[in-house]
Amino acid sequence: MNRRVFVGAALAALALAATAGLIYQLKQPAYVEHQLDPQAMYQDPASDPRVLEIGAAWTQEGWCLGQFHVNVEETDILINVGRVVEREYINGNCAGVGTVDGLGWATVTLKAPLGKRAVLRASDRVGLPMHVRPLAPNGPESADVELFGATPKTAHLDAGQAGRLAGLIESLPQFPAVEFGCPFSDGSYYRVVLHYSGFADRSIRIEKNGCQAVYLGDSQQPARWAVSHPDLYALLEQATSP
Repeated sequence: MNRRVFVGAALAALALAATAGLIYQLKQPAYVEHQLDPQAMYQDPASDPRVLEIGAAWTQEGWCLGQFHVNVEETDILINVGRVVEREYINGNCAGVGTVDGLGWATVTLKAPLGKRAVLRASDRVGLPMHVRPLAPNGPESADVELFGATPKTAHLDAGQAGRLAGLIESLPQFPAVEFGCPFSDGSYYRVVLHYSGFADRSIRIEKNGCQAVYLGDSQQPARWAVSHPDLYALLEQATSP
């Protein structure tokens, strides 16, 4: 074969292969989507009150900002959260975020501030627990405890007692994002206000009976679960005893 013809044929073959490869790549999806159930919510009290973070179970070491997406439906009294969509980009690189507590997060901007509206998982109407770490930071200078119920009581704790109380609260497990029945509740609860030097007080509400949920401030979303933690209730009861 003439050398010039051979070279031309080879170049044509390479061009054809490159074109075929490009067409193949263009036909491939840019990402693959997976749908995950929402497991938790979080709202930074220092940020825009319309911005809500929705967490989904994630077992990989890290994830990309913008990798998770979620849609919500709003009413005057609640937020219905749909399934979290995780987009796994093909051959994509990003600035990774380390996975903490087995959760990846999607950010959604509400039409109005969250306020005291309940945040529910749309698939089963279960309330999403608030994910807060730390809920009770270390090193409070003091604490005030108030029991709200049939016989209201108050107490002031010094640094040592307050530190022990903060440690017990922080050790509580995350409130489960599952549907279950609770024992009878008479509506009584403890209000714990931890006082710190250098940053704002931390107000925590602990149900005395019933579900024994633990809330940050006036939030409607439980953050921790105090069931089967007698040491916490023994300290609260002792503090508010005459």
